[in-house]
Amino acid sequence: MLGFAREDDARRVYAVLEKRFAKFGLKLRPEKTRLIKFSRPRGLGQPHGGSGTRRSFDFLGLAHYRQR
Repeated sequence: MLGFAREDDARRVYAVLEKRFAKFGLKLRPEKTRLIKFSRPRGLGQPHGGSGTRRSFDFLGLAHYRQR
């Protein structure tokens, strides 16, 4: 799992990740590798973030939740 403050940084790393892994004989699993938006909510009136913002995601069998 990699976390980024900026979406453009995440996309830049994602674009070269498969090539970097290949240097060490590793492969990415396309069905398990993806970008998700998981940002902080903006403003007090939006406790769960805006549209398209996730409140949770699963990783290695565990659910990860964003909360205060």
